[in-house]
This record gives sequence, C-alpha cells and structure tokens, in this order.
Amino acid sequence: MTSDDLDTEYGRYAATRKGAIELAAAAATAEVSRLFHWLPRASSRKQKEISRDLEVTEGRISQVLNGDGNVTVAALAKYLRAYGYRLKFQVSPADEGVPEVPANRRRPARRAPAATLVVSGFGQLAIRVNAHDRSTRFIQAAAERPTEWIVNA
Repeated sequence: MTSDDLDTEYGRYAATRKGAIELAAAAATAEVSRLFHWLPRASSRKQKEISRDLEVTEGRISQVLNGDGNVTVAALAKYLRAYGYRLKFQVSPADEGVPEVPANRRRPARRAPAATLVVSGFGQLAIRVNAHDRSTRFIQAAAERPTEWIVNA
C-alpha cells in the first residue's frame, strides 16, 4: 500500500486489521457473485435441469444466481457441480510471515485409543491395550487377567 492509498477513506480502512478482514470477505462474496452470474451463461444446462438435480424450485435457482440470500459453501459446491464444475480452494498468505498452506491439507486419520481404562470384577484398575497399537511397551498387570495390561511408564 502506498502513501497515496492512505489519503482515501478506503485506503485508511484497508490499512486496519478489521478493514482488511472485512474487505477480504467482500472480495470473496463478489467472486462468488460473479461465478453465479457466469454459470448459466457458460453452461448449456437449463435452469429447469439444475432445479431438478438440486431438488429445489426454479425460483430458488433464480434467487441464488441473482445473489439473493446467503449461500453456504456446500450450496456453492452443489450449484457448481450441477452446472458441470467442481469447487477447488486456493489460499495464499496475505500477511508477511504467514506460511503457505500445504497442497495436501488432509487431516490425519483418527486413531482408536491405544488403551482403555477398565475396572476388573475385583475392583482393580487396569489399562486394556488395543491389539493394533504396538508403539508402546506393556507389562501384564494381573496374572489372573492376562488380557488386562498397564503401560510400562
């Protein structure tokens, strides 16, 4: 941003943290609006087909395409797919020192807990180890209960 940019109300607002955040939201909203304006013109699909595919009225299709109402990310993805497109996100750092978002952003798969706390019929506490977890060493907790184990800390 140059010093000339700070001479305008917009420039002063954009230079604030709140202004930058609000203007980013406005830019994203405008981009989605342009997409909805462009979709029916670029696709050979008719509004009637889209309404049937999405199981909504043609009136609702018209509302969304004309920017009436708030559209969820899921709805945006559905409309794009109904017109033959798919949604892909691309983000980039807006501030210095913010790292790039990795291309493969999948969350790690959830794992079952490695062990479960159990109370035996004798009132003893023990930890039952799940068979799939071999990353920790274990010792047997009770001779009469060979399936109950405690973590060797």
